[in-house]
Amino acid sequence: MDRNDIRNEVIGVMRSLRSENSFNFESENVKGVKGEKFSLTRDFGLDSIDMCHLCIECEKKFQINLPIDIERNITLGEFVDLVEKELS
Repeated sequence: MDRNDIRNEVIGVMRSLRSENSFNFESENVKGVKGEKFSLTRDFGLDSIDMCHLCIECEKKFQINLPIDIERNITLGEFVDLVEKELS
């Protein structure tokens, strides 16, 4: 699984968490490398409960253990980095 696959899977999980959010997860800016600079909380609108669910769902999907102390303003790219690190 390469970085783009991981990013797309994470975006899929985020989309399911924020289905009522008006954020356009299909935008090329989100799907591409530019999207990795977006903050999960500030730009995507995830709150602390959403962040917990994101971690839990990604742990299940990728069969990994993510750190419990993920920073509140983590970007999509930084989150993908964490998943990649755990997968390696």
